[in-house]
Amino acid sequence: MNEQILLCAIQDLKEVLTKIENTDIYIKEDWIRLEKEIISFLANLSRYRLYNKMNNDLLSGLQFAFNLTKHENTILSIKNVEDGGFTFPIEFPIEFPCNRIYWLDITGLDIKFKYKNQYENYLKFLSNKRIVNTVVQIEKLIFNMVEGL
Repeated sequence: MNEQILLCAIQDLKEVLTKIENTDIYIKEDWIRLEKEIISFLANLSRYRLYNKMNNDLLSGLQFAFNLTKHENTILSIKNVEDGGFTFPIEFPIEFPCNRIYWLDITGLDIKFKYKNQYENYLKFLSNKRIVNTVVQIEKLIFNMVEGL
């Protein structure tokens, strides 16, 4: 599978993540687009991983996330982060984060799974972690694969 397809899915996902995380109010259409882009990213990554016979613990956890999209209403959570006040020294530019998007925290949920290692890797690498950080990791992994060819 062409790396460019996966990198395009990554760019589309990063675009919608940035839009939602850089605003204090998001609309229903933003949420729908975010879910569409997450599923597209996970589907393309799953195909890419299988085609290139790639595997590591993070990719295993992401495969679990892809499988989870078929059984859960959502695998995302958006948290409103309200950092109040200033800390010194102040660094510029100052950012006032509003929303942060996380992978669904599945601890305590009754989830059926076929592969225990995928479940455990999801818990370790994704559960309640920021999605944008994961996407950046995968993007670097793909760029490194492309440079190694």
